[in-house]
Amino acid sequence: MTVARDQRGFTLIELMVAATVGIIVLLVAFALLDASSKSYGQIDARLDSTQRARRAMDWFEREIRSQACPDPSTPAVPALMQATDTSMTFWVSNAGSTATAPPAGTPITTFTPTQHRLELTAGKLVDSTLSGTFPSQTVSSAKTLGTNIGAVSGVPVFRYYAWKQGTGSTPTLPDTTPLTTPLSAADLQRVVKVSINFAALPAKYTTSAYMKTVVSDDVFVRTADPSQISGPKCAG
Repeated sequence: MTVARDQRGFTLIELMVAATVGIIVLLVAFALLDASSKSYGQIDARLDSTQRARRAMDWFEREIRSQACPDPSTPAVPALMQATDTSMTFWVSNAGSTATAPPAGTPITTFTPTQHRLELTAGKLVDSTLSGTFPSQTVSSAKTLGTNIGAVSGVPVFRYYAWKQGTGSTPTLPDTTPLTTPLSAADLQRVVKVSINFAALPAKYTTSAYMKTVVSDDVFVRTADPSQISGPKCAG
């Protein structure tokens, strides 16, 4: 009798309990796998938006630092032609300049600037190369630097600053108050620093504030000189 009792199988209740425990374990495992997969996807998307934002910022910084005068003999013509909260049009010289010495011995600086417009339009950061005379230029080519881009709440994409005259032991530094946009003709010639701010979203999570990557930086124009308070030097 004892041997027969030892060889009994599971009862129906024991089988149901074991099956229930097994199902719970499987559900927990699948939930962990799903959470891990979702977390990986979010990290990948966040990395994507960060990389795209960083590439666009690097391009903006390079272009603004390459701001140049259209003609070194006419410094009254500003390097910056137009400036708003979301767009700026200016002369760029990425190739630099060369100097030659004619028989008279006076150096001549040769510039090869081009007109560019950096702007946030329809959720895209765009760099357009322009031709013609301001303000009636035409777009020769356009490069999209980033998509799913928006302005940071309450902060313009572009803010522009001029020198603030130092007094006594206080040095001459860019003013902490930005110039009023759109910039007037006089203020266009005074800009020495541009503050750039924008937010990028990944392609998959276009409405998630959590996935937003905000980038910002301050860029000095290369002709900025604190000894010339009226604005950057445009004459060689």
